[in-house]
Amino acid sequence: MYTRCPKCRTAYRIELRQLRLGRGEVRCGRCQTVFSALSFLGMTIAESVAGGGAPQPEQVPVLSERQAIGASKLVKERWRELDGRIQGQTEWAPEAAHRGRRPGMPADVLGWGAGALVLSGLLVWQVIAFEGRRLVQSVHLRPWLEGICGIVGCVLPPFRDLDQIAILDRALTVARDGGDKLEFSLVFANRSALPQPFPDLALELQALDGRPVAERVFAPIEYLPEWYDGMTMPTGTPFEVHLTLLKPSREVGGFTIAFR
Repeated sequence: MYTRCPKCRTAYRIELRQLRLGRGEVRCGRCQTVFSALSFLGMTIAESVAGGGAPQPEQVPVLSERQAIGASKLVKERWRELDGRIQGQTEWAPEAAHRGRRPGMPADVLGWGAGALVLSGLLVWQVIAFEGRRLVQSVHLRPWLEGICGIVGCVLPPFRDLDQIAILDRALTVARDGGDKLEFSLVFANRSALPQPFPDLALELQALDGRPVAERVFAPIEYLPEWYDGMTMPTGTPFEVHLTLLKPSREVGGFTIAFR
C-alpha cells in the first residue's frame, strides 16, 4: 500500500502494522507534516498521488515506524507545552489568575463539602435503618461498630448467633436414687468468633410414640451453676448443665433440646 503527503506530495510505501502504530496518522519525513495516511491511501503509487504531485523516484521510500508514531508524540509534546504555559501563568501572575475567580468560590467549595457530608449521613442512616439488625450481628463488622459507638456514645444490642452454639453431648437418664425423677445433662459451647449471651434452653420430653408429654424453657439463671459469675458465653469454652426433672405421668421415650 502507498500514501502521500498532502503538502509536498511525497509518496511513501506503508504497511498495515505502521497504520496501527500511528492509528492512521503519520509524519512526512521530507516536510515534517502530520497527516492522515488513510485519507491518501492507495494500492498503487498512481492512486496515492492522484491529482498530481512531485515526481517520484524509482525507489519509493518506506515509511518508518518512527514516522508512523510521530503524530502521537507530536500531540503529547503540544499538550505538554500548553500545560507548561498555563502553569507558568499561574505561578508568575497570581493576581491575574485570581482576578477571574468568582468571590463566592470558597463558599461554594464549603457548600459542596457540607452537602456531601449530609448525603453521606443520610446514606448511613438508611443503611442502619434497613440493614442495622443484620449489620450489628455481623462478626466482621461488629468490632468496627463497637469502636464507632465508643466514640459517639451509642449502645449496640447484644451479639447473638444461636447457630454457632454447638451441642457437644446430651443425655436423659433415670435419677440414681430412683423414684419419680429424671436427670438431664447437656454440654454445649459457643463456636462463634465473638462472645454472646447464654441462651434459654427449651427442653421437650416425648412419649414412646413421639408425642410431647412435657415442655419447659430454662433461663440461664436457672441452669447455670451458682459459682459462675456472668451471663456471657466466651468462645470455645464448653459448659455443662445438670438438671433434675420430675417424671411425667406417661413413659418418656425421648427428648429434644433447642436454644432460644
